[in-house]
Amino acid sequence: MVGNFYMIYEANLGASIVQNEALYAKVFMNPLYHFNEFFLGVLLAFVYWNFSQERITENMGVNSIYGRTVEFIRSNTLPRYIIYLIGVAMMVGPIYW
Repeated sequence: MVGNFYMIYEANLGASIVQNEALYAKVFMNPLYHFNEFFLGVLLAFVYWNFSQERITENMGVNSIYGRTVEFIRSNTLPRYIIYLIGVAMMVGPIYW
């Protein structure tokens, strides 16, 4: 995410992001700008895939970091709701920025 802010800062095409089509074309249409979200999605899919493969075995959550982390989040409501709150804040936050 820091890289995204750096790309916007380095573009230096004016202060108004809303009506600046040059900034939109130079920054937001750049594939590197979307790399963070894509990489995070691939990483989370890999973690979930490892977790689903381990669920087949009987000793799930004993030896694996993935299994222990996902089982911890699934069984405890506080970390799950904190993650929900962070997700909602990340979706609503840019609206008020």
